[in-house]
Amino acid sequence: NSKTIVFDFGRKFVRYGFGGEYYPRGIVENVLTKEFSKESDPVEKTVQFFHKIFSDLCVKSKEYRVLLIENLFLKKSTRDILLTVFIREFQVVSISMQPEFNMAMLASNVMTGIVVDVGETESRAMCFVYGRQIIQSYKSSMIGVCAARLDFKKRLEKQLGREIDMKHATSLFEKTACRKCKNFEKCNDIEVSPIDGVSGQDFTISANDRHSCLS
Repeated sequence: NSKTIVFDFGRKFVRYGFGGEYYPRGIVENVLTKEFSKESDPVEKTVQFFHKIFSDLCVKSKEYRVLLIENLFLKKSTRDILLTVFIREFQVVSISMQPEFNMAMLASNVMTGIVVDVGETESRAMCFVYGRQIIQSYKSSMIGVCAARLDFKKRLEKQLGREIDMKHATSLFEKTACRKCKNFEKCNDIEVSPIDGVSGQDFTISANDRHSCLS
């Protein structure tokens, strides 16, 4: 529904956009994570944070519904603050808060499977059977995008024989990770063009190395 604004409230980033669209309109760092951990009232900071997002979308909050995709283990105090802000401050038409794992299954249009969420600092997985989540199956690992990015940088430096800036390594990592392939195991090696900070060298990221650092 185009009259619905979707917020994917992650620990590191908040993605937002309109319902029915394939891609988010924006991605911003979740600065509220630190605010919620403070003893002072974070409501004002939360209002400012979401006010910028509504302004970026050029919409009036009173005319829209909100779908908030939340962490399964989001604290009740944090949830109460978000509800207070959207209902009292922004006066949205309605708000629905749904666990991220459930929304992933809904978007995939399947009833049984395993949902894997690879975050910035950790990866999590949960099983679903006929649309019902199995809480006992929940698993987490402190291996996320950060770890993959660092491993990618080390492999890159080994191949080049010199150190490179983390910013440039991250840029190459994103380009590599975004390449789409039907069969990840059998896809061809990726030729990466020279960029600043890599001394004008061309280099190749093999399919095996790419699979190792992204899997």
